[in-house]
Amino acid sequence: LKPDYIILTLGPYTHKILSKIGVKIDIMPTEGLMVVFRGRYSRRVINRMRPPSDGDILVPYGSVSIMGTTARVIEDPDNFEVERDEIEFLIDASREIIPNIDSKDVLYYYSSVRPLIKLGEGISPRQATRDFTILDLEDMGFNVNAIWGGKFTTSRLMGEKIGDHIAAKFGVHEKSHTRETVLFGADLSKLERFKEIGRFIKYAIEHPYMDTIYIRQMLSILIYLYQQYYK
Repeated sequence: LKPDYIILTLGPYTHKILSKIGVKIDIMPTEGLMVVFRGRYSRRVINRMRPPSDGDILVPYGSVSIMGTTARVIEDPDNFEVERDEIEFLIDASREIIPNIDSKDVLYYYSSVRPLIKLGEGISPRQATRDFTILDLEDMGFNVNAIWGGKFTTSRLMGEKIGDHIAAKFGVHEKSHTRETVLFGADLSKLERFKEIGRFIKYAIEHPYMDTIYIRQMLSILIYLYQQYYK
């Protein structure tokens, strides 16, 4: 099997794989931690009006509230642990925004590693750009294209751009439909009462590899939306 093109979407592992073919890029692997509280403490996102820093945003998400985030540079995305001090920091930061938040209401926490673009020495994770870049190695004799940088909220845009990039190589210049495609359960105007919840449960059963936290969050959001729109 010989592909026409290979697309590397490897996040914080991109530099390790590219190094195997002699290509060096600079990445700043940065851990971001989020703490999830039971209960919805606000109707809207609350963001601290200050330069980007740790613990500056509280997001209502379905029936929970998510406090974030942190930015800690790590050496190896396969070998790092969330530190207790980070969790306590975010709990304290959440109380500065909503004083009645209690540590007993912490449901769980989660983290991931951002593949931030390293622009030079002395740049902190907070100063680092959240933009992304595409590297085309065709001029070096490789049918390899890599994309890295960005974050979860830019992932669809990244998919659109790398898709357009590869499509152009095949002579396809049709406009991407990514930004017009509504994600599962997001178009409330087309929902019928409770049927969307049933469809999601059926989908989850048929795809047992789905993350249980994701399933719980999606059900929480769908139930909350029905409570708001079908009172």
